[in-house]
Amino acid sequence: MPASSPTSPPSPTPKHGGPAPDPGKIQPRRSQPDGGPISLNQPSHPGTDAEAASA
Repeated sequence: MPASSPTSPPSPTPKHGGPAPDPGKIQPRRSQPDGGPISLNQPSHPGTDAEAASA
């Protein structure tokens, strides 16, 4: 019982903390396929760059 108590708090903490920041940073980037800042940094996508510039 006592082992479960100390194990429970640390387990959910790293789990929520780990995936929370990861998806948070990935979601905004994936949600925006144009990748305004990404396209500007990466001129590999001239189409996205032009669209970002127009917008």
